[in-house]
Amino acid sequence: MKYIKLFLLIIISFLGFACTTVVERGTFEPYPITPDSAPKYCFDGSPPIPDAKPFIYGGCDLSMPRDDDEELIKAYKEFGIVWENHGCRGGCNGLCENGPHVAFGGHCLTPPTPGTKEYDDIIMGIGVTNWLYNKK
Repeated sequence: MKYIKLFLLIIISFLGFACTTVVERGTFEPYPITPDSAPKYCFDGSPPIPDAKPFIYGGCDLSMPRDDDEELIKAYKEFGIVWENHGCRGGCNGLCENGPHVAFGGHCLTPPTPGTKEYDDIIMGIGVTNWLYNKK
């Protein structure tokens, strides 16, 4: 009986210690944006490039069309391009059913999420191909 009480005391002490121990969890570290040169492409929420033409016209501006720019909206829609509140949900980072992002050959023009590899790659032109302009 003496050993059973000692055993239970050890188990209870161990459980008490284990339940009060705080396990430190990792934290989210955004993908580092480390440009080695000036941005090559811009979009909503990124550093702007002065006098940039829209991507569909061979330029480097991947911004979503303004609602009053009917010509640009029509040009993108002719290629089946969608963007936030125009056939695509917001915040998808090009990973939706219309993805990847237009810059990578997909049909989603919604801007990439800041702090992600997609954000950095588009700004720096890594893997970007203007397949829309090449088809015109």
